[in-house]
Amino acid sequence: MNMYEKALKKIEEDQKLKPNYSIIGPTGPMGPTGPIGPALNILGSFESEEELENNHPTGNLGDAYIIGDELYVWTTDKWKDVGTVKGPKGEQGERGIPGPIGPTGPKGDIGPTGMTGAKGSDGTSVTILGSYDTIEALEQAHSSGKPGDSYLVDSNLYVWSEEDSKWTNVGVIKGPQGIQGERGPQGLPGPQGPQGLPGTFNLPTAIFITTSKEFPDGKVIEPEYPVPLELKTYDMNNEFYLSNKNNTITFLNPGTYTICFIVQAKTLASTNQQNPNIISLGFKKLDDTKIYAGCSILGNSTTPSLLIGMGTISINTPDWFELRNTGTASFKVQSPSLSNLGTDSSFASPIVTIIIQKIK
Repeated sequence: MNMYEKALKKIEEDQKLKPNYSIIGPTGPMGPTGPIGPALNILGSFESEEELENNHPTGNLGDAYIIGDELYVWTTDKWKDVGTVKGPKGEQGERGIPGPIGPTGPKGDIGPTGMTGAKGSDGTSVTILGSYDTIEALEQAHSSGKPGDSYLVDSNLYVWSEEDSKWTNVGVIKGPQGIQGERGPQGLPGPQGPQGLPGTFNLPTAIFITTSKEFPDGKVIEPEYPVPLELKTYDMNNEFYLSNKNNTITFLNPGTYTICFIVQAKTLASTNQQNPNIISLGFKKLDDTKIYAGCSILGNSTTPSLLIGMGTISINTPDWFELRNTGTASFKVQSPSLSNLGTDSSFASPIVTIIIQKIK
């Protein structure tokens, strides 16, 4: 049975008269099969049934229109909704063009210090072949060399660089101390010389300064976070290396050092942290709990307090240290602005000062 026949059958059932209450007789014989009705012809679509009836108040058997998802067919005297009509599933559309790349997100926090790398392979051995008074004399005598060739020039060791094709100064070289000779006879006293000028006591020293120029409104230091280090003002002997990327100081040479730090800081005005009025600072090795110079005070949120810590440390191999908030509460390092002092000197308004001296 096609869709048109189904529609006609539904219409006939709707229009049947109620049966008379009479005695039902025996079923008569089946009549002959009727002719096939006209084919269903979908002629278009409309937004509503009112729009269909306004445009086509009448129709022919088999005429049909789609309204939404419903199929309306012309019966003997009106348009009849015969049910939902749905076509076959369409083919998948083509993939759209990718949209533009979004903006770069904010920079993330500094990650933890990585593990120590594996030991590198042994380098090329060095052979000292002689010495010259000047580098010009060396270059005149030997315009080129082989990997490992080296010469002494006024206590400096020059090694042939295959990569740069030249003699490279790799630093001062000093041999082992010789055996002490026998004591000679005592000489006669000489004439007294003139009094010399006062001498200087030159200790390897480094001073690290962070001023309000870098942080005019101060900087909040969270628990277990380092204090910012921005400027190395003095390190004559290159004993230290400052990394202001992760606020660490690297001791490059073995020895014994004294550390003194001076910090201006105040507590935060409103906080729910444990011990919010206590400010604690410690100069410590990375990934270690031992503090070599520290200070803790009872601060306030209106005026910066002065924290001073001192200590001594022995270094055997190059190692990394930091000045860290070792307490349980946040605080702010802050000092008067340089603009209010009439000077650009870094020493006029420091919020952090670290002085390190090598004593042996």
